[in-house]
Amino acid sequence: MNVGKIINRTGFGKAIKGIITGADKAAAQSTNKTAADVVHEVIKQTKNKPLFCHEYWADAQKEGLLRPLRSESVSLHWHLNGINHHLVSASPYPKHMDMPFNVIDPKLTPREMITQTSFEFKRLKPIKEKLTAIRCIGEKPDWSSDYKAYQRLLAVKNGDTIRLNGYPYAAVADDAAKMDSDFAAYYLTNNRGIKMIIDVDEGSRVSRLTHHYSNGKPVDEIVFDRCSSFRCTGTRDVKDGNMAYREISLRYIKPDEPWRTEVR
Repeated sequence: MNVGKIINRTGFGKAIKGIITGADKAAAQSTNKTAADVVHEVIKQTKNKPLFCHEYWADAQKEGLLRPLRSESVSLHWHLNGINHHLVSASPYPKHMDMPFNVIDPKLTPREMITQTSFEFKRLKPIKEKLTAIRCIGEKPDWSSDYKAYQRLLAVKNGDTIRLNGYPYAAVADDAAKMDSDFAAYYLTNNRGIKMIIDVDEGSRVSRLTHHYSNGKPVDEIVFDRCSSFRCTGTRDVKDGNMAYREISLRYIKPDEPWRTEVR
C-alpha cells in the first residue's frame, strides 16, 4: 500500500493550486472589496468541489484498497488506546509519532497504526442491528492535560454535536440499566465523572470484540474510529449512594461517505 501515490492521484496539489489561483484572481479584482469579500469569493469558487478526504477514499476504493473485511474488528483493536494521548490532547512527545510502538509485532509507529486503522475501519462489515454502548470518563483534576476537554463535555447540552478525538472505547450493553452501577463504579475516579450512554444505529462501522465474560455472558467492547461525532439527546445529573456523575445520552453519527459505491 503506497498512500503517497494515492494522495498524488487524488490531485491534492492541483486542488491547493486551484484555491491559490482563485484567491489571486479575487484579490486582483478586489480594489473595492474587503478581505471578507475576497474570502467569500474563493469559497464560492470551491464549495461545489468534492472534499479532499472524499477524493482520497474514492481513489482508494477504485484502486481496490477498500475491499470489505470479514472481521468485525480492526486488527489493532486492543492497542489503539495506547496511542490516544497523541490524538486526544497535544502530545508532549510529538516525535514519538514516528517511533515504533513496542507492544505490537510487527512494530509500527503510531502514525502507521493510524493509517492502517483508518483503512480497516472503512472496510469493516456494518453492524446488523442497533446497539447501546456505555463509556465512562473519570473526573479530571485541573492540572490534567485532559481537564479542558473534560469541562467541555460537562457543558454539553441536548441537541449539541460533539466530536471525540482519539479512538473512543465503550462497553456494549444489552440493557443499559443493567450495566449502570458496576460499570460506572469501575471507571469513575472517586465515583465522580461522566457516563455516556451511546446509541449506535444499524449499518454503522465500529470495531467489536468480546472483552470478558460476566455470569457466563460475553461483555463486548467496541471502538469508534478516531474523531467520531455524536449528537447529544439528553443529560442528567445522577446521585446514587456515594456516586455522583453527569450522564450524557448520545447518538453516533455515521460519517458522510458519498464515495461509497456499494450498498451501505
